[in-house]
Amino acid sequence: MSDENGIMAFTPSAIEVAQGEQVRFVLENVGTVDHEFLIDSVANNTAHKQAMAANPEMQHSEPNGRRLAPGETTELVWRFTKPGSFEIACLIPGHYELGMKGAVTVK
Repeated sequence: MSDENGIMAFTPSAIEVAQGEQVRFVLENVGTVDHEFLIDSVANNTAHKQAMAANPEMQHSEPNGRRLAPGETTELVWRFTKPGSFEIACLIPGHYELGMKGAVTVK
């Protein structure tokens, strides 16, 4: 997770996994502000983004997401049980629009 020169991004911004595969995401916020990492469908992230706009300091307890302060590192383990296209996103207001999103393809 980074926010250098006004560009917010995940690295990598796209991954492909096999259905049933378990992935250990090592999440490191090397940026200067809080960021979050949420894995979900585009539709669910869109709805969540609207909720975040109304409550920007929302704290998450979902198993599919983490919020990190600058300099923090954590892990998220996720098993991809369904095929399809999913999204990783930072839904803190403004971050998604500045590029903090990515794609997960499950085959």
